[in-house]
Amino acid sequence: MSRAIVSLILALPLVASAQAIDSIPIGQRVRVQIISTHGTSAQIIGLVDAVSPDTLTLRIAAGQGTVLLPRHSISEIAVSAGRQSRLPRVAFVLPALLATAAAAVVSPPHNAHTSGSTQATRYLLFGSEAALLGSLVMRPMPEKWRPLYSWLERP
Repeated sequence: MSRAIVSLILALPLVASAQAIDSIPIGQRVRVQIISTHGTSAQIIGLVDAVSPDTLTLRIAAGQGTVLLPRHSISEIAVSAGRQSRLPRVAFVLPALLATAAAAVVSPPHNAHTSGSTQATRYLLFGSEAALLGSLVMRPMPEKWRPLYSWLERP
């Protein structure tokens, strides 16, 4: 009897981990790759509305309805892991922004050949460069996706 109890205790983590990995939570944002009968493929992104052994029901964004996807037509499924961080992009652009700000603040020596329009042109160029660099930082970050193979590989 003690062997049976020990074997149950040892097997419990395997059963629990298989159940945790194998499930797709309701409400989870997923990206599904669909294969059509014509050999083309399409991606559908939505929230999981229902899961059964044969089908996956997705709720499409912006109230466009739900889609019932047969399991045999799904070639890939991935779960959203959120958006990528802006930090690497900021670290890439920050030196250029600082150089632009320093160049805009430091004034060139005045002589008889410099005029107000030259200064205005200089500031306009620096401003447009700063706007361009700022748009690189503020651009929407791509979404990260984590593949989920276990649901597709189930018998």
